[in-house]
Amino acid sequence: MNKGMLKKLASGVAAAIAIPTSVLWAGDGYGQSTAAARASYAAGSASVVSERDTYQVLPASHFYGADDSDGACYTNCYSACCNTCDDGGWVAVGGVEATFLSVKSMGSGGVTTITDLATGDTLSATQQGLDHEWTAAPRVWVGIQNRNGLGVVGRFWYLSEGEDSFGAPSLPVTGIDAFGGNQVTAWTADAELTYVKSLDNGWSFNGAFGYRHADLKTSSNSGLLVVAPGPTVLSASALSQIDFDGDGITFAIGGTAPLLADRPLEVYWGLRGSTLWGRSRSGAYATANVSNALGSASEANFAYGEDSSADLWIGEVTAGIQWRHRLESLRANFFIRTGFEYQIWRLSGGSATATAATGIIPPGALISATADNGSNQLQLIGVAISTGLTY
Repeated sequence: MNKGMLKKLASGVAAAIAIPTSVLWAGDGYGQSTAAARASYAAGSASVVSERDTYQVLPASHFYGADDSDGACYTNCYSACCNTCDDGGWVAVGGVEATFLSVKSMGSGGVTTITDLATGDTLSATQQGLDHEWTAAPRVWVGIQNRNGLGVVGRFWYLSEGEDSFGAPSLPVTGIDAFGGNQVTAWTADAELTYVKSLDNGWSFNGAFGYRHADLKTSSNSGLLVVAPGPTVLSASALSQIDFDGDGITFAIGGTAPLLADRPLEVYWGLRGSTLWGRSRSGAYATANVSNALGSASEANFAYGEDSSADLWIGEVTAGIQWRHRLESLRANFFIRTGFEYQIWRLSGGSATATAATGIIPPGALISATADNGSNQLQLIGVAISTGLTY
């Protein structure tokens, strides 16, 4: 064998085992040359042209459409040794998210009032739910998805926020102290089927449909404590609360679009609606008390309402920017995203109202309390930061 033949043989072997740092591939054809990849794309036989960081030349039987009688992978491989073939099987997906939301709750409330019977002047302490209190609420999801875009995902989200308010830290011998607070707890658990469709222009659309369980609890309390000459002590308190838990359906649509042509940045958006049916329990409790050296008087009333056919509707909107990177070894996309989130919860069914009042003459004062529960509404608005894996 002469030197020329040896040189050609060595060149052929080197080309066969070469591992370039960047090579183009088209559609399902890994290992294609730059020219072949672009030709496949131009001919319409491939929907995408992209880069691989490294590759190793494989026998023809390792590529799409080859006969698998020799034990090779029937579809295209993700590694040189063909041990991570994309055979249409399932891939694990999941993620974690932190939502930072401003909470406004409406529907439950308590009012306590002291009235001077001689002048008609009144002083009230009112609590009508949280008023744009900020809180953090975590969300986590996990599931599986295949190369055809079908998937199964489970998701959990939890929020809890409360605030208390007080008047003077110490009550003077003659004076008024007001106190109260509000609390909201809400969580959801989903199990749904998902579908993702990617288009040639880089856009993608996704949809989901499945089961949701939701739990919502709200409460408000208000109180007054009055010390009048004598001494005479008057106090009143009002507490209202509502509790719903139910099951129903959830459905969602969303998508992504390239933000910059030569950068892995995308705009994402999503809409979700849920309708649930379950049991709503409402309670209202009001008390009024007065005492002095001559004696005491009090009144207390409680009201309870239950609706076994209450319904809850939840609407969600989200949009923002995400960065995505392909992880070939995991056959998945890693992403980091941040954006805007808005939720509205509307509960219908179940109400309760209770009122109590008492007074004393002299000094001519009346103290009363009213607790009320109606149709509850919860509004959440803020930002969300998440990371995870998609197919």
